[in-house]
Amino acid sequence: ELGGHGRRGQAFQEFADIGIPTFFTDHPAVNKMQEAIPDSADKTEDERNAMPPYVRDFKCGTQIEKGDPGCGKNKFTEYMCTSRRGKTGWHPGYKYHALQGNRMALFVSQILIEALEELKTETSNTANPDAYATNVDGVLEKYTKEEDEQYAAIFQQPLIDFGGYSSKHVDGLDMDVVAKTPGVCKTGRTPSYTRYSGILTETNKTGGFAPSGHEKYDVGLPMPFVLKMNLPPGRPMPLAYSDGREMCPAIVKPDYKDMFLTGFVHGWTKLSIPNKMEKEAFSYNPDTIKGYVFICPSACDWGKCKKDDVRMDKMDGLDKKVIELKVNDEPVTKVADMDGCLLLHGANGPKFAKNADGGFDIEVKVNQLHGYLRISSALVF
Repeated sequence: ELGGHGRRGQAFQEFADIGIPTFFTDHPAVNKMQEAIPDSADKTEDERNAMPPYVRDFKCGTQIEKGDPGCGKNKFTEYMCTSRRGKTGWHPGYKYHALQGNRMALFVSQILIEALEELKTETSNTANPDAYATNVDGVLEKYTKEEDEQYAAIFQQPLIDFGGYSSKHVDGLDMDVVAKTPGVCKTGRTPSYTRYSGILTETNKTGGFAPSGHEKYDVGLPMPFVLKMNLPPGRPMPLAYSDGREMCPAIVKPDYKDMFLTGFVHGWTKLSIPNKMEKEAFSYNPDTIKGYVFICPSACDWGKCKKDDVRMDKMDGLDKKVIELKVNDEPVTKVADMDGCLLLHGANGPKFAKNADGGFDIEVKVNQLHGYLRISSALVF
């Protein structure tokens, strides 16, 4: 966790207290690193050109990536795709990212070296060289058992009231189930293993990170196109994207806020979780699922939503003039907003019975004229 300020830092400390490994920044040490960066402002042009590229024009005076002669101008890379989006004053430049990356890499390398040294010490404590292999296996078995026990112990700890949620806040919701038992998440966003492997879309179109326009996996359809499509009743929600890909021969942004999209023109559409490939890939066991169903609508940029973007988090109960939902044919009567994700409720509370296949069909019908619903992810527990 880089930063660790305020509640965020407190939460990560609480994670560490129950046995979850965390990574904290030592801010005084970071300040010393930045103070040690040579000042480009007091150098001649020849001296600046002789500096290593990731140090040159990094600090001018006391400012990082700001100021003259070139710290502000050379904050972002210029050798390819110069008209990149996101070149803002509050986004760090490539030298700062390199500094952070090196810090983390050195930290991980140090841990790895210490672990190897400890293994070497333990495995060399034998007078019989022929017993070395047996000793190595014994040490690894000991540490594997210790790790498994520590991992299991995490789930015996009291819940961290991380976001201010507990079973008291939502009647009928057992937060222990959500926090400590296996669930299934279906997300349209990238990067995502289920997107790249074809599991999400149940297709043989597979791939990975790639420059825009060269993807091998199913990228979905443009949002404006989807909102004009005629779909048969009950069709699966189309996978769609709205933010335009940046065209560049290099990989410049692998993360996109893709979504499952349904609109007024579509009637009833369906999102099944898990699908057949998800069940197989993740060894789905319906007996571990209690029936809690969440959907996470896509966030609006800077909190500014378009008028046709249906926002259920603002509704007390569901307004059927705007939208209707069903889970396995049971009508959804209301939703509970939990930090952007919505816990669906039926007539008997926030639990739904599984269908004959042991899963859940989330059906949506947008009734608001020209309205649409963007779903980033859906989860079941």
